[in-house]
Amino acid sequence: MVQRAFPLTRRCAMASGIALLSSCELGLATPRPIEAGKPRPSDVIFSARSMVPESIPIAVAARTTRFDWLYSEKGSFLAAVRNAGIATIGGAINMWPSDAPNLPTYRVGRALSSTGGLIEAPWARGMGLYWGCVNNPDFMGIQLGRAMRTLSAGANAIQFDDAAAAIPAVGFGACWCPYCQKLAASSGYDLRTSMLEFQTASTLRFIQALRASINTARGSEVLMSCNNAGLKRDEPYNLFDYGMCEIDPPRADIRVLERAYRQFELDGWMQVVTLRSRDIGLNRATIAAVHALGGAMIFPYNVYMSAGARFSANPDDVLALYHFVRAIGPLLDASRFTDIPPVALLTSDSMASLAQAGVSPIVRRAGDRTLLHLIPGASTRRASLLDIQLAAAPAATLCSAEQAQLRSVANGKLRIAPWDWSLVTIAI
Repeated sequence: MVQRAFPLTRRCAMASGIALLSSCELGLATPRPIEAGKPRPSDVIFSARSMVPESIPIAVAARTTRFDWLYSEKGSFLAAVRNAGIATIGGAINMWPSDAPNLPTYRVGRALSSTGGLIEAPWARGMGLYWGCVNNPDFMGIQLGRAMRTLSAGANAIQFDDAAAAIPAVGFGACWCPYCQKLAASSGYDLRTSMLEFQTASTLRFIQALRASINTARGSEVLMSCNNAGLKRDEPYNLFDYGMCEIDPPRADIRVLERAYRQFELDGWMQVVTLRSRDIGLNRATIAAVHALGGAMIFPYNVYMSAGARFSANPDDVLALYHFVRAIGPLLDASRFTDIPPVALLTSDSMASLAQAGVSPIVRRAGDRTLLHLIPGASTRRASLLDIQLAAAPAATLCSAEQAQLRSVANGKLRIAPWDWSLVTIAI
């Protein structure tokens, strides 16, 4: 069920100064080598998951550039999204597609237990949404049909939600259907002892075959992302073009994210996340951290939660952050990790003050500029402003999500709002 959306109670408009930052910084460095069509750190990504007309005005207010992870084959809804000025749309498939369009049954091409029963995922038990079998040709046909209808409706890319396919299904009893038994016997697998190995190999073949079939039917290569739960990069997730996954609060720790995104940059992998948390402070902190680190976080709307109703943030709590993403987008796209530590840029007293306030510094490089992101902590509340000092007094500017005007830094002295995402751009 879609949670009722919050009304847009105020306008969040950025001052012209921050827009000047974007245009002036545009030529500092070339963007990171992310292929055309993939998300960028400068993207504002929205997902309603299903067709929710009232989601479109919120997406527009957020300055959305991509409407992803959308379960819809209806061209009218996708046209409404595109008519709202959002050019890139990503459709979605999962492991329990209906047997046919407009037919809410889920029995064709399905995985079977050792007793011949249909199988449900633990998180969908009792809903009659039966898991598909990757070795059943009928299921391949259903998935190909769904993907092609989504693309024909206007989608540019496809998100595979349950991307591990048959691998997790081993944990809830799959699959003993005749197709699996026949293929296992001819391939030298004993399903009683090697079910996981067999279904892993089957999943890899299925993804490769599905992608090849989509590309052939479309006549061009179609980008496909995956829900690589927990930021995983091993098989089968490495068969996709980029990741778009759910993370839980432990994965949203800024140091955990930094380690992950350092490796993603080395691998040339773009990672988008959606956070499963109702904590608005943690949502705000994670939005800032992920975009600063070179990724992107989906606007917190209609987010699936492991318990209870889906979650939608009050737009007023996060709009300014997404406006900031668009405003400093060229810097985000051009920035890379650096070996410069925060302590080389800030005095030791300032480092201590930031730590006490729950603010985490992230250092990146964009051309000949050093970018010092000051990321609020999940528990950082609105309080008094904080004075900090750069270790030297280079030419620098300061801006933030809620204080949008671009300000020169005099004598290396900064006054920041600890609860806000601030960016110091230093000419060193």
